[in-house]
Amino acid sequence: EGERAQQASATILAQRERLQNLVASIINYREIDSEDLPLYEVDASRIARETLAALSPEIAERRLVLLSEIRDGVMLMSRHERVTEIFGNIIRNAIRYNREGGSISVLLTEEEFTVSDTGIGIAEENLDRIFDRFFTVDKSHNGKNGGFGLGLSVVRKLCAKQGWQLTVRSEVGVGSTFRIGFQADGAQEK
Repeated sequence: EGERAQQASATILAQRERLQNLVASIINYREIDSEDLPLYEVDASRIARETLAALSPEIAERRLVLLSEIRDGVMLMSRHERVTEIFGNIIRNAIRYNREGGSISVLLTEEEFTVSDTGIGIAEENLDRIFDRFFTVDKSHNGKNGGFGLGLSVVRKLCAKQGWQLTVRSEVGVGSTFRIGFQADGAQEK
């Protein structure tokens, strides 16, 4: 009896945490539009390194090979929490949707932030939908590790707010590459 009660209690706590994460994610998503906080110089190199360090246990657990080229002194006019959110979301997806023993490559320069993986990939018909709220490519991940299909919609919103160009290339069974171009040229919409 005690063991079953303990399991039930653990399940309730886990579900409560999932709901709290979902509510926080929705509030966060809704606040992006109205948020007009001042921008300042952010050390993107440091954030990228800190993000990779924080995620290294997950990378090791999946036996993924990490290749990273993070240039020193990449400064962006943004906000610390925005850059952290963007980098974290994209790298976490590269881990989560990868195959065991696969690889992730992370590139950060003054011009771009690019993350490639050797994961499950995204079918062409889903490429546009991955940025929709609550859309997840792999339904088995829904709600695990906070995966509610909000991450990429938040990333797209934040990039749009910054005037950064977000693109994705993917092939099913081969992997995906997410790229954020920091330099908006004249041809691109601001």
